[in-house]
Amino acid sequence: MASPGASPGSVATGGGTVLDLTSDGIRWYAADGADIYRGTTSGASWSTEDAYEVQWAAGRICAAVASAGSTPNRFTTLNDAGAEEKAAGHLTLPAGSTITLGGTTGGNFYFGGYAGSTGSVYAWKLGVDESGDFFVPIEALELPAGLVPTAVATGGGYVWVRAWRSEGTNKGQALILQCVPDESGGLVATTVTEVAPVGTSADHQVDGFANHEDLVL
Repeated sequence: MASPGASPGSVATGGGTVLDLTSDGIRWYAADGADIYRGTTSGASWSTEDAYEVQWAAGRICAAVASAGSTPNRFTTLNDAGAEEKAAGHLTLPAGSTITLGGTTGGNFYFGGYAGSTGSVYAWKLGVDESGDFFVPIEALELPAGLVPTAVATGGGYVWVRAWRSEGTNKGQALILQCVPDESGGLVATTVTEVAPVGTSADHQVDGFANHEDLVL
């Protein structure tokens, strides 16, 4: 890792493999499933949260961490010291569930959560309530039985969901859903394309989205 014009450097992580990267515009953040590292051209362990995904949104680090088991089952946010802003996070799903981070639109941060063949998209309202407490995430969209949200993104005022239906080993159906947020943060979904038709003999579960300004790729 390096600043423009500088020689690249490296960062040793305790977990071994960097799983996700994000930036606040000044520093980078790297998650390896055991810690989060922060720096500019070099860095050290900044947070001991077992984070698998990290994203800078709403002026803070949002993270998908494992509170139990070997998958990221908790959605949490971290303060500048690397500690949870809310003890035990904002939403913890049962062990074995997977949370995948999305993005911010309409005053909410959206993320997916699934276990087995059941999944939903959640909306976490930014800010605090009248008591000064963080809002509790709501279930914004329950996917039809068999579909799970393996990737979530925001762009153009919409929430985009890559929905996956497993049909056995290395087989399945993949859809792209365009979701319109309502005033409460709930989502109304429309299927815009079928990436992998039913019966496709390839695993399209792992693909995701990329953002460029207000575009989703």
